[in-house]
Amino acid sequence: IGEPSMVVKDGTLYLYYTYDEGTPTTRLATADVNDENWPAHLQKQGTVINKRLYTASDHCDVKYCDAIGKFIAVHTSNRMTQNGYINVWISDDGKNFTRLGKLEGTTGVGLHNCGISGDEIGHIDLQKPQFIAYAYGIDSWGVWNTHLQPLKFNETLTGLLSPRSSKESQTGYYDLQGRKVEKNKKGIIIEKGKKKLNKK
Repeated sequence: IGEPSMVVKDGTLYLYYTYDEGTPTTRLATADVNDENWPAHLQKQGTVINKRLYTASDHCDVKYCDAIGKFIAVHTSNRMTQNGYINVWISDDGKNFTRLGKLEGTTGVGLHNCGISGDEIGHIDLQKPQFIAYAYGIDSWGVWNTHLQPLKFNETLTGLLSPRSSKESQTGYYDLQGRKVEKNKKGIIIEKGKKKLNKK
């Protein structure tokens, strides 16, 4: 058990942690954030993400994005290899996560232990610059650098926001504030139908 990640939302502390019995999973415990003795009163909620289908996965970092009303979890798979990548999961309630897809793009080889920037209560503010960070290294156990890359969220009506009525909006690309953007604009693009994050 280890690698905690915390989010505070609506008076509840969500404590995510790795539980590994041969296959790494992410489990959740919750507590009342106003309870001064909350560590003694954590309530186990069980496994929320099982990574058995994704080889050599590590811990999840979890944040809450107010603009879309979703919890977002990221973790690396094929960690510390030439073929490492980042998996992305989303949840409405912080307990039932669905894999959104693979974050594709140029990342450093040997990546592992990734995390998304957030504030002191684990929330993502899309009005501020966002970053994803990860350690990297191959055959260099304990000697790791950390890389920080800018992260920008865009969407194309895959359920993260309410559908727009115009025909144009159904085929366009929009950021999370509803502004139309070009498809090749740098950042994370969620393409309609593919339900995955593409870094262009």
